[in-house]
Amino acid sequence: MNDTLLVFFAASSFQPSGVKTLGHRLKQEGGDKFLFVLLDSVEEQGGDCAALHIPFEDSHLPKKVGERVLRSVSENVREIVLFPNDSRSAYLAAYYIKIKFRFGGSAVRVSGIIHSNSSTSIKLAQSFYWLVDNYICVSEEIKRKFCDSFELEKTCKCLYPPIPISTRDFSIATREGAIQVVFVGRLVKDQKRFDIVLSLIRLLAVHDLTVDFHIAGDGPMSAELSKILCEIGASGNFKVTFHGLLNHEATLSLIETCDLITLTSDFEGCPYVIVEAMSRGVVPLVSYFGPETAEIMTHGMDGLVVDQNPESFLRAIREIVDSKINLERLKSGAYQRSRRFPSPRHWISYMESLLQFPGLVVPTSLPIELIDDRESRIAEVCAAIACGSRTLICGGGHIGRCIIDELLRCGHTQADLTVMDAALNRYVDKYRGISYMPPTEAFSQPYGVVVIASRYFASELIHDAFNEFYSSRETVEILCI
Repeated sequence: MNDTLLVFFAASSFQPSGVKTLGHRLKQEGGDKFLFVLLDSVEEQGGDCAALHIPFEDSHLPKKVGERVLRSVSENVREIVLFPNDSRSAYLAAYYIKIKFRFGGSAVRVSGIIHSNSSTSIKLAQSFYWLVDNYICVSEEIKRKFCDSFELEKTCKCLYPPIPISTRDFSIATREGAIQVVFVGRLVKDQKRFDIVLSLIRLLAVHDLTVDFHIAGDGPMSAELSKILCEIGASGNFKVTFHGLLNHEATLSLIETCDLITLTSDFEGCPYVIVEAMSRGVVPLVSYFGPETAEIMTHGMDGLVVDQNPESFLRAIREIVDSKINLERLKSGAYQRSRRFPSPRHWISYMESLLQFPGLVVPTSLPIELIDDRESRIAEVCAAIACGSRTLICGGGHIGRCIIDELLRCGHTQADLTVMDAALNRYVDKYRGISYMPPTEAFSQPYGVVVIASRYFASELIHDAFNEFYSSRETVEILCI
């Protein structure tokens, strides 16, 4: 494996996140064997886990991302294993790297990591089935849901995230004074349900429990949090500290000072921050986030599972404050439970064993032009399409409609155009003469040009078009905008 480079992509806009944490651990353990690619709008604060930082404005341009990665590959690398993580841009960048790097006689393999059981993540992983060599799921429940959702003929393994053993001294004994509670994550209502945390803070302030509540993260609800902090003030037994955005090391340092870590999410795959907190003897206080909950913890033994409302969280914290719950026993249980997760070294060894799979042959002659600046290049693309050419436009959103308008302005007729997107129905009066077809019908027709105006269609189009239609017919020009 000395000549193999493992490339991990992360596309989360907030820190910390599970993918970033994974990249940080593997970079520390594997050194030059790993390239961690961070597609982000937030600069790392004091951390060096991002070996390659790509600004967010470039992260949606797969060609630029792929080129940056290829420029970072040393001459001795003969194989690249790419791990796109729940990001369409990362998958498309992996495709670009695969068709470019293999020209040199070297191999590129793609291993899709599925971090979430959300339908969006599952659908995304499925849409790139043609590109991925094998799949890794971070929980058994995600693996079950993914494998049950369609007929899977490729290797799919469950591999829990690596949890490093702490090199610091920390105690699982109950501390004197206020109970220390921490929330770490994105301050958003969608999925993370930070609105429940805000309501919980108000309740804790009203009841004036002897609790120090810590919040680490950033997001659109930070302004509302600041407003609440001004309202409740700093008097009484209850105190709140907003730490803002912290790097990985600072986050761990904060967690290690706490007794409880809260999670209010609607769903999670394998919440890394919870497992890592458990490895520090911190008790998870969570609302049920799906069958994965039981894979992480057992209520009353190594954590507490409550209903997803602020009153239930308040009740559990009050029982701990009143010593009705043996906190020290829970802390010991949490620490012991975390030992079931692999260390980074074991994770790497297991990952290397999974890499012994044959790579797929990806078509390299497919004429794909990745256009960097979508808006400014629409006119250029449309001008290159000959009038009268049968054109399939994949995507009826804003870019798709701009392309339609430009083609019509250039002299094309509506009869020459077919659009594969239900959004066109909203504009039926304006585009009355254009055919709308679902994918199954659209691909049954011959076209001279296919324009991909939506990332949603990009992967399925390239795969289905090549394998089911265009491979046995005349060459078609495919343009991705």
